[in-house]
Amino acid sequence: MAKTVKSGLNTTIQGGAVKSAPKGALRIPTGTTDERDPETVAGQLRFNTTTGLLEFFNGTSFVQLKGAANAAHTITVDSYTGDGTTTVFGNGEAGGDSTVEAPMSFTPKADQNVLVFIDGVFQPDTVYTISGTQITFGSAPGGGTSIKILHGFDTA
Repeated sequence: MAKTVKSGLNTTIQGGAVKSAPKGALRIPTGTTDERDPETVAGQLRFNTTTGLLEFFNGTSFVQLKGAANAAHTITVDSYTGDGTTTVFGNGEAGGDSTVEAPMSFTPKADQNVLVFIDGVFQPDTVYTISGTQITFGSAPGGGTSIKILHGFDTA
């Protein structure tokens, strides 16, 4: 018969590794990166004492969960103006007067980690690619269009 605690959690789950703490917190498995269970399955959560971060197994690899200081994340917006012919934005120097050359202020880890809007309309990641601090569109945004790139989600 499974032993239960006041919180109603079953302490036999995962071989007793999930337990209720006296103040209502949840104790999850902990260990170093080298101590990860080789039989981990998708959805399992643990605290990595090597990195000091929560991590979960997505079925392929461990993904770290990073929190923000005081629950506030910094999301940055880079702005460009389309000219009807340019497809590559951000391939120049920072601080210039150009509306197409200044590089993005952050290098996202993947195209999917940014939100792109042209004249307020969300653009799926299939219409652009990101390389370093520049973005390349499959076709040139129209002349005078407002291009907004929101990023910082890599650290959220």
